[in-house]
Amino acid sequence: MSAGQPKQHHPQTAPARDRSSSRLAELVAHLTDCSPEQAHAAVEAVKAGEPADSDEALEVVARAMSAVRRVDLRDRIDLRDISKDDSPIT
Repeated sequence: MSAGQPKQHHPQTAPARDRSSSRLAELVAHLTDCSPEQAHAAVEAVKAGEPADSDEALEVVARAMSAVRRVDLRDRIDLRDISKDDSPIT
């Protein structure tokens, strides 16, 4: 590579900060079914710094999901599939 060519970043050599933001945004996009751009913007908006551990990373994902879907995380959500009955009572 000559000095005149711009340096290209590869996922393996990108800074850790970029990789973690990208991975968190990817998770938000899959969980909320939003665009990757919207997920990345939401992660960047709620992230105060680099998450120190997995708990902080999950908090970033939860806050980003809340921002994307405008969900109050204090509300109860029933995630059971209503198309099948898992009740032991028949």
